[in-house]
Amino acid sequence: MTSVLNVDTIADKAGTGPVALTKQHAAKVWVNFDGTQTTITARDSFNVSGMLDDSAIGEYQIQFTNNFSNNDYAPSGFAGSTGNSSGWVGGPNSQGDSDYGTNKLQISTFYQNAGETEFVYVTTTIHGDLA
Repeated sequence: MTSVLNVDTIADKAGTGPVALTKQHAAKVWVNFDGTQTTITARDSFNVSGMLDDSAIGEYQIQFTNNFSNNDYAPSGFAGSTGNSSGWVGGPNSQGDSDYGTNKLQISTFYQNAGETEFVYVTTTIHGDLA
């Protein structure tokens, strides 16, 4: 006999927050967006409440829906465009801003030795502990 569990939301015991993953190390934030647009919006995302273009080429801020417990999380990312150009995602940004916070992350996209560059495809995944 098979069972089916259909739910809309799984919450903690108090019913006020997300359930902590204790035996899994799933990504707590991920986002895919077009970094060449004036207004940055996600193509798709998880645990992202908003995004800002930091008005410098290739600099963005990702804001989290649910905060991390500290800023010791581990972000990783990829940047690429149509054709064969690809780059990487780094952070905090080149201006030295310390926006590596529990509620947001500042990232920059780079291409080889050309410095900060905008890409059509920018993805970031973050692993860590939510608050």
